[in-house]
Amino acid sequence: MPRGSISLNLRAAWYLSKLCHPHMKARGGGAVVNMASTSGLHHDIGLGIYSISKAALIMLTTVCAKEWARDGIRVNALAPGIVRTELSVPMVSWLQEHGEKPNALNMIGEPEDVARLVRYLVSDESRYVTGDVIRIDGGELL
Repeated sequence: MPRGSISLNLRAAWYLSKLCHPHMKARGGGAVVNMASTSGLHHDIGLGIYSISKAALIMLTTVCAKEWARDGIRVNALAPGIVRTELSVPMVSWLQEHGEKPNALNMIGEPEDVARLVRYLVSDESRYVTGDVIRIDGGELL
């Protein structure tokens, strides 16, 4: 499992970005959005390796943003909290069963919430944003 987390959450992003870099550079720029997690910003019990892999992805985002800026390539990361997906079903069920609030807004994010932020980050509207980690978590870490 640990190796799988590192491969999926860090290596895959690195190799894909590395493959895209020369094409974006040749076009005069581009945007990369890495999908981190609030778990990469704080440790969740039982998710140690996952948290480590997402924290490393956040550092990869920072490194690439700094090194690729000269090529006109912006690199950012999103750190979603709980978003309604197949993988979050057990966590959402547990929260509901125990009457726990998932975050300050007491809501579960929807995939569309994340998609809208990705759309912004790859558009020219975010031309001055790079090297950032944007939490989209309903106030989970407040």
